[in-house]
Parts: sequence; C-alpha cells; structure tokens
Amino acid sequence: RAGTGKGQLVDVAMYDCLVNLMPASLAQHLHGDRPPMRVGNRHPLGAPFGVFCAGDGHYTIAVLNPRQFAKLAAAMGRPELAEDPRFASNAPRHDNHAALKEQIEAWSRPLPAAEVLERLRAHDVPASPILTLPEAVAGPQVAARNLLPMVPAAGGRAERVMSQPVRFSAMPAQPVAAAPGLGADGPAILADRLGLSEQEIARLIDDGVLHDPTRNPERA
Repeated sequence: RAGTGKGQLVDVAMYDCLVNLMPASLAQHLHGDRPPMRVGNRHPLGAPFGVFCAGDGHYTIAVLNPRQFAKLAAAMGRPELAEDPRFASNAPRHDNHAALKEQIEAWSRPLPAAEVLERLRAHDVPASPILTLPEAVAGPQVAARNLLPMVPAAGGRAERVMSQPVRFSAMPAQPVAAAPGLGADGPAILADRLGLSEQEIARLIDDGVLHDPTRNPERA
C-alpha cells in the first residue's frame, strides 16, 4: 500500500495455519530418518518435554538441548544424569523418555509444585505450573494485560468479558462492552429498520411478542 497506493487481499487459510503449527514433526518427516509418531504433550524430537507430577499438582518442563538437560540434572541434585548414556543427548533421551520420567518424578513427587518450580527456575530450566482455569484467570498476566475487563451490563450489573487479544501500538484498544440484555435494542431496531410507530411497538410489548427490559428487568 505504501508503494502503490493499493491494498491487497490477505489470504490466511486455516489449513495452512494448522500445517505450520507442526514445524518439528514436519521437519522430522521431510528430513529425518524415521516417521513422526504420536507423542501427546511430549516433543517429537527432544526430551524431557511435557507434563510431570509434583506432590500437590503438575508442572511442565521443556528441555531440548544438552545444556538445558545439564541444568535440569543440577536442579534435581543429580548431575550424573547428564553423563548417563541413556540421557546424554536428545535422541537417547527421547527413546528413554519413560525411564527419564521416572527419574524426574522420583525427585519431584515428594515436593510441592511451587518448590519444584523454584528450584528449576533457579537453574534456568524452562518450566511452568499447570494452572486450573480459575488460577489462570486470577493470575497476574491476565490483570496486567487487562484480558478480562469488568464492564457495565444489563440490569445495572457488572460483568467480566473477554477483550480483543490483538493489540496495535499506534491504536488504543477498542472499548469492550457486555452483550445487550434481552430485548434491549428491539424497539430501536423496529423503529429504525421497519418504521414501526411507538404505538405499534408498545402493542407488541403488551402482547408479549417483544421483551421490554424496563418492564421486566430480572429477565434482561
């Protein structure tokens, strides 16, 4: 647009996006020596990567190279694991994932998840808690990004609603509003679009065809 003064169609197909969400599996298929298999929450190429148990919950680890694994072994107090032939590089760690998971959970199961994460982060190991939806909603990131603002709603209430996740640096976020109450815009639409008079609209309300939230606010 800056060069020609003309816009152009942006073609974003959902199928294209889904294919591009599988970069590791595609690389393994196109350039690897073995076909990718179903791995669930694990990574198709590296390990340990996925969900692990602590004493009071679950957490995730995302280790994809020898340096990160050495840090994980140090955080566990088991530096010798980095020299174990079963875990010396990504390929054997991936093949011996079950044995590696046993080693990790033998360390983390006796500990609270918060302590596990504290130790992992102290050693710069990529890790995160697995939150319930209420925990995620109450988290600091949701508040900092104002993802669920409180807005006025029908009947004088206030409700939390989802905001637009795409932000523009030179454009303020669009104001968010709750959904209108039942029948809130009915009279205006009938008057503006269909040309009904106030008397005709009142008759529809009296006959129960149209809901008037001012007469029956508990249903708004």
